[in-house]
Amino acid sequence: PQHVNPQLLVLRARLLAVGMVMLGLIGTYWLAYSIGGVRMAAMATMVVGTCYIMLRHGRMATYDIHLFAWTTLSIAGGLWAMRPLRPINWTGRRVLGWAFAGLALGAAIMSKGPIAALFVAVPLALAIIVCPKRRVGNAIGLLFALRAGALLAAPWYMYIIEKFPDAFQLLGHEYAAHRAQRQVTWYYLLIFVL
Repeated sequence: PQHVNPQLLVLRARLLAVGMVMLGLIGTYWLAYSIGGVRMAAMATMVVGTCYIMLRHGRMATYDIHLFAWTTLSIAGGLWAMRPLRPINWTGRRVLGWAFAGLALGAAIMSKGPIAALFVAVPLALAIIVCPKRRVGNAIGLLFALRAGALLAAPWYMYIIEKFPDAFQLLGHEYAAHRAQRQVTWYYLLIFVL
């Protein structure tokens, strides 16, 4: 930062955020297509693409947009691997889909931390519960993706611990989101409305 114009850094961060928004929209289309075909995929992508919170975070270039993109791609890979509404599912497709889900989850964990695993595991676990076919195989695939994501992110966290011994304390402070001024009680309700 000492040798680069801060405005250039802001521009780069915003361009990267636009790319992450596009990846998130691709993931949205893909996961909705895996469930309901082209029409559902187009509708889901339009809804997510015009969501105020997503546009706001994309414009501000927060790390939440990176989390959105990678978790959406991870869920899409898992649903593609599950092929929930089709009677036949090939082994190669399942392996490739769950491996992709684990890879995207690893990137999500590196973006914002282990909370990404929760954002991926809950929707995919619910999809496994709802879909009557191949529950055991899909549960094993989900566990594989969670483990693969954790293993991919582990070297990064090991490096951080080695270089910065108080890193977990700082990350805990970041996750707790302590603020100098507390938000009003209905602020969080407005997030759901938006």
